[in-house]
Amino acid sequence: MGGVPKPLLFLAQTLSEIGRGELWLSTTEAWSATYAKAFCVPQILDPGRGPARALRAAADGVRAPWILLVGGDQIIDAALVATMRAALTPDLDAIVPARDRPLPGLYRAQAVRDLEVEDDAALKQVVARLRVLELPAIRVADVNTWADYIPSKPV
Repeated sequence: MGGVPKPLLFLAQTLSEIGRGELWLSTTEAWSATYAKAFCVPQILDPGRGPARALRAAADGVRAPWILLVGGDQIIDAALVATMRAALTPDLDAIVPARDRPLPGLYRAQAVRDLEVEDDAALKQVVARLRVLELPAIRVADVNTWADYIPSKPV
């Protein structure tokens, strides 16, 4: 998208859809200053080694019981978050659209902290070690071009 930091486009809409609550933004050091200017929320530095390490950094950095992990190129809406919350049970560690495509996902922070997450781990490898509920009705598209981006409609 021409070097535009996609999360800047999506985060404002996502926040308006789901509300702020206890919100922390996981970002790499390279983007930290840019996001700090755009959003007045605390940040967790993402080691920049993929979503699995970003999830682990988030789990280590906050004490909230659950982490909503959303890709930087995804817009979610309040209905999706409500669906995930409604599906929570004490025996689950994660709620994802599919194990092979686990974003966006709701993750139990303590379960993630209890795992060893290797630097090169794929998020789906982490998900494979958790007690997971798949919500197959969730369809999530990545937004990688301007043609994919419709600001008024979550993906």
